[in-house]
Amino acid sequence: MYQTYDDLPDSEIRKRIAQYRYDYFFHYLLMESERIRLTLCRFLSGDNTIQQTFLETNESYIPYYGGKKLIMDQVVRDDKGRLYNFEMQNYDIEDDDEVRFACYLNNMMERQLKRGVDYIDMKDVYQLVLYTGNPVENFHHYQHNLKRGDFEYGAVLEHQKAHAVLL
Repeated sequence: MYQTYDDLPDSEIRKRIAQYRYDYFFHYLLMESERIRLTLCRFLSGDNTIQQTFLETNESYIPYYGGKKLIMDQVVRDDKGRLYNFEMQNYDIEDDDEVRFACYLNNMMERQLKRGVDYIDMKDVYQLVLYTGNPVENFHHYQHNLKRGDFEYGAVLEHQKAHAVLL
């Protein structure tokens, strides 16, 4: 029917692209494509010297907190030992989701805790939330780099170890 993608009407292109936004495809893509994982890890960390990534098993990331089961979508480790969490969020972000994302970042930090290791020497952790829901209040851009600090006075904590990006 259509010879190339250039021949497709816009409505058909949108329909075909939309099928790839679901968790199952996202998980499959990250599990099967070293190249995609590498690109995303380089993007988040800003480190283009990363050569390899490794998919971590999520089984170690399923603690229960007050009856809540927290399951991170995908966790990846780069060849420098840094951890990355990739989340696909296809419904509107609610208050619970914001807390859940923060728990995932904290979980990756806690995983590094070892006796005798100073906190400042822990590896940075990264999180990417790919978001397809309705706009979040006051978030009007394509990319938001989330940081901790006192925004009433315009102060950001200097030694951020947990980095989160909402796309």
